[in-house]
Amino acid sequence: FKIMQFGDTQDMILKDVAEIKLITAALAQEEPDLLVFTGDQLTDFFPGATEDGLKKCLSNLFDIIDTYDIPFIVTFGNHDHDYEDFFTIEEQLAFYQQYENCIVPEDRFNPGTYNVPVKSSDGKSIAFNIYMMDTNNKRENSDLLTGYEGVKPEQVEWYRQKSDELKAANGGKVVPSLLFQHIPVKEIYQLLE
Repeated sequence: FKIMQFGDTQDMILKDVAEIKLITAALAQEEPDLLVFTGDQLTDFFPGATEDGLKKCLSNLFDIIDTYDIPFIVTFGNHDHDYEDFFTIEEQLAFYQQYENCIVPEDRFNPGTYNVPVKSSDGKSIAFNIYMMDTNNKRENSDLLTGYEGVKPEQVEWYRQKSDELKAANGGKVVPSLLFQHIPVKEIYQLLE
């Protein structure tokens, strides 16, 4: 089961041709089973942005992704949150869900925080699990390295409960999992400093 992750595609009205070539070459070479988009699908530099303009940006990439007929899931980055005044995260998720291959489940903590169980080949058990975690936006009046909200305590609690549910459903065995998010945990910044 092969997962391909994309982060910071930072789509604009004029799509980056080199980025599209790289993505399509990677898809053709690797033939993944699942695509994971981990935020900043939208760029922060978009003077005069409108909802229609942002949808056009996303269409530039996802219309191409759609032709590959590969399931995909998304979470959000800080730049995706930058547009919430007129293109909310809920509306962004609804945009992705118009694509047949978007498999973001209806049972979610919030639009960018959820899990996707991967069934065993016989379909009788959960062989693996994928968590998607929305790391929210920048905190007001904060600096570049420490200024992100990150994962909130209530999301961590949701994660703990979901992990316990999966374990119980799996006969008491921990379900192997991966967690994808956009902003690294704050301890990474502390390590870098």
